[in-house]
Amino acid sequence: MIRYFIIFGASGDLTSSYLLPTLAQLRQEERVGADIQILGIAPEDWDTAFFQNYIRAKLKLHVRDVVEVWTNDLSSRLEYRKANVTKPEQVQAALASGSDAAVLYLALPPGVLLPALRSIRAARVPEGSRIVLEKPFGTDRQSARQGFSEKALFRMDHFLGKQTVQSILGSAISAPASAVKAGLDIPLNAGPWPSPSSRKCGRELSRPRQKCLAP
Repeated sequence: MIRYFIIFGASGDLTSSYLLPTLAQLRQEERVGADIQILGIAPEDWDTAFFQNYIRAKLKLHVRDVVEVWTNDLSSRLEYRKANVTKPEQVQAALASGSDAAVLYLALPPGVLLPALRSIRAARVPEGSRIVLEKPFGTDRQSARQGFSEKALFRMDHFLGKQTVQSILGSAISAPASAVKAGLDIPLNAGPWPSPSSRKCGRELSRPRQKCLAP
């Protein structure tokens, strides 16, 4: 299992509000190993001590359900190095001491993703490393594919796990049974709910206890 996390854009809101709070929760649940190490890279003139204190304060703000022993545990595993991601020589220097495969998370604006990828390629990261980046990236189809081998891509969308999306999916699956409980006179075999081909049906569904059958 990869135990090194490298975050480009470590000084940004995505890192302090989402990435590291999530890792703190995973540590508390012991779903992330005790040997995890996290390197933050950003252009700010910080050092490791400042970065640890900064993240510790952010964790207390964003993950109040994580007990302090775990936020302190994660904060102590942080290291910081200054580098401009668009400068290959700076990225190479920041990554020089790493010899094991790592997860490289690009918490960066879309405009610097491709230059950052070129810098990472020039640094020759260890084999087996994985790059994670936020969409959107590139300015068109061609630029979005630069630097990637299709076989090396793994796409995911964390919004599919959001409660709102899960609720929509659940409603689509269980709608007929739910309709009966709600008092709507719709047989369980009435088909898709609601029928996208029936505008009248869609209007009538807004009024309870109305019959509405797909044509």
